[in-house]
Amino acid sequence: MNKIIVSPPPFGLFTDELPLLKMKKIHVICPALIKASNCMYYLADCLRMAIPDVIRLIERVEQAKESGCLYPSYTFTIFPTHASGADLRLCMNETMKANEEYFKTDTMLFAFDPGAWPDMQEVKDVLQDTINRWVSEGRMTHLRNCY
Repeated sequence: MNKIIVSPPPFGLFTDELPLLKMKKIHVICPALIKASNCMYYLADCLRMAIPDVIRLIERVEQAKESGCLYPSYTFTIFPTHASGADLRLCMNETMKANEEYFKTDTMLFAFDPGAWPDMQEVKDVLQDTINRWVSEGRMTHLRNCY
C-alpha cells in the first residue's frame, strides 16, 4: 500500500463534500463544539438533524471522552475536545477503527475548528502517526486520502 499523508484538502473539496457525505462516500470528523462549529454546521444545517439532538450528541461525546460515530445513519464522527480530558491518541485510533470496520470510506476529512485542541500540529502529528501505525500493521484497507 502507498503511504498515506495527511495533507491540506484539495481545492473544491469543501464544496463537493456535502453530496459525498450524504452518499456516505466521505468520513467527516468534527470536534464536539456547539457554538458556530463545523459539527453544528454539518449535522444541523447540512444533514438537517434537529439542533437539540445534535447538542445531546455533542454533550454525550464530551462526557464520555471518546469519539462518537453516527453509524449507520451517517459517515460522521464527533471527536471529543481537549477540554473534555480525552486521550487524543485513543480517540484517533477509535476514529480509524470506525472508518476501517464500519464506514469503509477511502477519504477522511478532519474538519477541526480552531481551539478544539490547543496544539493543532500535535493533532496532525498524532493523526499521521496513527495512520502510519495502521498501515505498517496491515490494518489500513480502505483509507486512501486524509485531509
